[in-house]
Amino acid sequence: MGTLIHELARRASAGEVGPEGLRAAFDEAWAALPAGPAWRQDARRERAWSMVQAWSGWDADRPRDQLVGVEVPFRCDLTVELPDGRPETVTLRGVVDRLELVDDTLVVVDYKTGRKATAGQVQTLGQLGVYQLAVRAGAFDELIGAAVHRPGKALAVYLDAGEGAARAATLVQPSLDDVPVPDGIDVGSAPDWASAAVAEAARIVRDEDFVARRGSHCRGCPFATDCPPRGARR
Repeated sequence: MGTLIHELARRASAGEVGPEGLRAAFDEAWAALPAGPAWRQDARRERAWSMVQAWSGWDADRPRDQLVGVEVPFRCDLTVELPDGRPETVTLRGVVDRLELVDDTLVVVDYKTGRKATAGQVQTLGQLGVYQLAVRAGAFDELIGAAVHRPGKALAVYLDAGEGAARAATLVQPSLDDVPVPDGIDVGSAPDWASAAVAEAARIVRDEDFVARRGSHCRGCPFATDCPPRGARR
């Protein structure tokens, strides 16, 4: 469902589908999806369509002259300092749902089709933080045709407002340049919280130190009964 909604957003942003043809494009794409349980199909279909409508309404309010690209792939190298002081070069690779040029900054936008996070959680949402680091590293210079290395605010656009409401909720992550270290976060010697998070991820992979930790990702996990943090024996 998420892939379908992102693809429709891409096609509409690129002018391949106009507002009047969005429903027909949705119906065609939905028909190609694997069929789920019959008793769930109508509800899933309406929920998906409400998110497409939410995206369309959100997109209609965005300044068209700021749009740089949609579904923008990137790849860049970044050197971070591990907690023990060792330098480590990591490769950042991904796809940004939407990229906008606002004054002298690049604003990254990510569409969310899952459960809405809180404003506090988005402040240090790792995905957006990595996108901001990619901006700093010049990952989009070739696309823009200029060196724009200052990240603007990053946006998480939640398309499912619940109860079939066709509206989106936009939560903002401040620019790393403006808020490098939010209150209450220890980043050691790292220049900002996102660099610290990438360095910790690199350390975990390098040291093969995969420790199970409790979090929102635990909901619905089929291995919960065997998980040490939940009280199971090792």
